[in-house]
Amino acid sequence: PKNGDILLISPGMFHMSKIGCEETLYKRHVFYLYPDAFDTLDCGTLVSFLKDASKGLTVFSIPDKNRPLFFSLLHQFSRALEQKPNPNYLALAKGLLLQIFF
Repeated sequence: PKNGDILLISPGMFHMSKIGCEETLYKRHVFYLYPDAFDTLDCGTLVSFLKDASKGLTVFSIPDKNRPLFFSLLHQFSRALEQKPNPNYLALAKGLLLQIFF
């Protein structure tokens, strides 16, 4: 995978990451999603896409023009999750997660 690539991997599918050299900067964000993770949020199109795309291994890239926003959302999401359990930050994290997948 390259910077900005997203891999959707089906549950139970064996996989591993391999880096070609020691100088490679590697950062990844992993989301474990249950098949019905977005069902209660009325996101039918997103749910259909994720269920169809995760029937094996799917790789797609974030377009260059969208990468700054995408990485900013990931950073904000990580920061929201780092806060002590707080309903406000959990609500923020859920909203950011929706934006990330949108």
